[in-house]
Amino acid sequence: MTMKNKQLEYAGERVHLAWPEDGGAFPGRVTLDGVTLIGPAAPWLCCELGDGTRATPCRVAETDVRISRRGGAWRLEMSKLGWRGPDGRLLDAFQLALRFECWPDGTTFVDAFFLVESTEAPEIASLALEIPLDLSGYPELAWGFLARPRRHHDSTDIQSAAPERFLPRGGDRRFDGQLLPQVSFDLAATDRAAAHVECFVEAHSTLTGRPEACRTEILWTDGQPRLRWSFHVGRCGAHERPWQWRNQFGWLVAAAPTRRRLPPLRMFQYFDNYQRYPTDRQMDKIVATGADVLVLHENWRMDAQNGGVPYDAVRLRQLVARAHAAGLRIALYIRGNEHAAVEEACDWYGAFLKPGDGLYMDFGSPLSRTRPPDENAPGGHVLYRSHYLAMRQRRRLVGPDGVLFSHTGPSFSAVGMTGGLV
Repeated sequence: MTMKNKQLEYAGERVHLAWPEDGGAFPGRVTLDGVTLIGPAAPWLCCELGDGTRATPCRVAETDVRISRRGGAWRLEMSKLGWRGPDGRLLDAFQLALRFECWPDGTTFVDAFFLVESTEAPEIASLALEIPLDLSGYPELAWGFLARPRRHHDSTDIQSAAPERFLPRGGDRRFDGQLLPQVSFDLAATDRAAAHVECFVEAHSTLTGRPEACRTEILWTDGQPRLRWSFHVGRCGAHERPWQWRNQFGWLVAAAPTRRRLPPLRMFQYFDNYQRYPTDRQMDKIVATGADVLVLHENWRMDAQNGGVPYDAVRLRQLVARAHAAGLRIALYIRGNEHAAVEEACDWYGAFLKPGDGLYMDFGSPLSRTRPPDENAPGGHVLYRSHYLAMRQRRRLVGPDGVLFSHTGPSFSAVGMTGGLV
């Protein structure tokens, strides 16, 4: 059996993905503890031509399939995928490349590049992603979504983001001219662990480059949701250059935690921009309250928005030593999107903190990790994968006995927050 029609599969900690043997480009089924949450087999991506023909990607003789592992992730890369119409014929010059990056905690990222290598391609009426959810095994369901930031001023977005959350099952929604970055579902049943399903699209990218030529739909049939992101709406003919489109999207499928890694912690937060560190008298009172963690907000450092340079390094070290002697952990404030955290991985951490200490991270949502509009995404990017990798690094930094608090504001995402964090 060749790779082009072999059943490919990946098994994570509790999640299993299986690609169909008929040569499908996308998983035929995604299960959590044996329960299907995405599937059964569906085309996922669909391109509709001007004459109404609907084509879907598939593995063909020319498709190159590569499997590898990198940094703890399982990768499946497929290039030279073809597009097949309902009559079984392949569309001339239509190609697709996909890279699936699957992590053991149930997070999957898909990097996609669509190409029509011809200036005489047929008219295209639609290019859409539809994720085939199957949430029928969970009678209790609440869902929500996030709007894509119109600006890229993080300090205001974290406060002004207005997601809709805790919505009951049902209620069709349509957003013309928008590609929602995230739609999520929280699920419960009496006979299995509660679950979280989150689907996300990083780039506001359209086939024609016109930011308004797109749509997001959340549709319901018999209590089951159907998510559809349209990256092109309205007909477009060939032009002097080949058509191309790229994006990164994905999903998270995870069970709710049932065991705690650490006991419940009592936290005291210290925030004073004039007296940067607690006095000895204040420390006595903090310890007397029975606190387990002392959070020092941005007043601990010289630059409140970035870096690991203390306002007073001697005083900070004295404070940390006194806290440790009293059995108190220290968590220092950072911003999840600051340069020292993203580019330098908080490499100052070990100079002041010890095993068991940790970080208090503001701007902790992927919506705080954005990139402005560019030639590939006229509506900008929300960097879910970059955020996920940064969260993995910070969790390694604080260690299995350390603490990591994430403040997201209303724009919550579970990406980077699963796999034994609690």
